Amino acid sequence: MEQRYFVIEHYFSNEVLQRNNMMGTSILGTEVFKVNNGKDKFSKSLKELESKEFEKFKILFELLEKIILES
Repeated sequence: MEQRYFVIEHYFSNEVLQRNNMMGTSILGTEVFKVNNGKDKFSKSLKELESKEFEKFKILFELLEKIILES
């Protein structure tokens, strides 16, 4: 795959991504954006985030659970 635009960082709020300089350019004029390099530095800052910043991950885990249970 040459172009992968959906990455785990998209589950964080735009505010968190902006604060950590992770929001890149818009893709084809949509609301979807590239995630900038610097994932290592960003990952080290995650322990400082409030638990509410991880709420969107619940959707991901619920979908994974559904897939596993239907297998």
